[in-house]
Amino acid sequence: TAQGNNYGIYLNSSSNNTLTGNTTQGNTNYGIYLISSSNNTLTGNTAQGNGNSGIFLFSSSNNTITGNTAQGNT
Repeated sequence: TAQGNNYGIYLNSSSNNTLTGNTTQGNTNYGIYLISSSNNTLTGNTAQGNGNSGIFLFSSSNNTITGNTAQGNT
């Protein structure tokens, strides 16, 4: 669980990671944020009540996102 931080989970220029079963809640910015990151798998994560989007990808490609829950994010 990542709670009460600037970002919950932040990947920058990172590839071939698997994020499974994480909870991000009440973070100032994004719950899960990928920038310039590729070939990652996000499955079964929950992002709720974060200050920006629950899950946000920027300049990132070939990522697989399935079965995640994002609710109540600004």
